Amino acid sequence: MPPVRNFKISRSLRIKVFLLASLSSFSAWSAEAELTLLSIEGNLIGKIETLDPPIQTEQLIHSYYLLLPDALRTEVQSLRRQLIDLIPFYEVAFTAADSAEITEVKSDIDVVWAKIRTVHAQNFTPEVSALLKAAYDSAFSSLRLGPTPAPGKP
Repeated sequence: MPPVRNFKISRSLRIKVFLLASLSSFSAWSAEAELTLLSIEGNLIGKIETLDPPIQTEQLIHSYYLLLPDALRTEVQSLRRQLIDLIPFYEVAFTAADSAEITEVKSDIDVVWAKIRTVHAQNFTPEVSALLKAAYDSAFSSLRLGPTPAPGKP
């Protein structure tokens, strides 16, 4: 059996095990029990439907990232931490009206944001990618993240 097929089978098996575990236990960190329905389109993770639609930004991002394989989840959380670490530099440059520093920090932000968008595009449906983009816009409003890309593009 070719190695690529083994990876697809392994990923499919992990997703099925995760779904079974998710459906058999309710969220431990939620104050209220909620039913979670998950749809997967091909290898892309679809929208999570919950009974309690008003969801916090951090909870939304966390919920979708929990569905990623461990290594990818660690990578995207690291990228998220990099965005958080760039906030003070951006705010200082913006307050000082230092256009060269703003350009440099904004360039760093754009690189990290592009990597996050790539993870989203490769692992989530366009609908979920848009939800995550809106959540990031809310969580990182001071960073003025770039526009939402066209569907199917990172």
